Amino acid sequence: MSLQTRLLALCQSVAGQLRTRITANHPGVAKAWVCFGISNAQVQVRRSFQVQSVTRMARGRYRLNFVPALPTADYGWHAQVRDGLDRYGYPQMLQVTARTTQDSKTAQVLDIACVAIDGSLQDATEINVVIHH
Repeated sequence: MSLQTRLLALCQSVAGQLRTRITANHPGVAKAWVCFGISNAQVQVRRSFQVQSVTRMARGRYRLNFVPALPTADYGWHAQVRDGLDRYGYPQMLQVTARTTQDSKTAQVLDIACVAIDGSLQDATEINVVIHH
């Protein structure tokens, strides 16, 4: 038996084991995600999974609506911003955050804010959010 044949058999065995252990209920699998951006004050959802819609509540403030609802509000999320521009059209560093007492985090919705270094709310051309439960 050649080394190539043995490696192929090993890879197939590992793939078979992973297929039976990592299911949609595995905690490491994203339960929802969305890639969206803002153009002319309008939300453009590019791709999503289990996120029915994204609503722009104000400049730099968004609400993600989950369908179906998550089992509980005890989930973790992380986000990444690309191509943020300041009010003059120059690239700037942005981050996504949530205010603990004023933004909603329920099984049905998650409110997030896109913030510049100076603390101002800013829209971005691409925001990616992933939910783990």
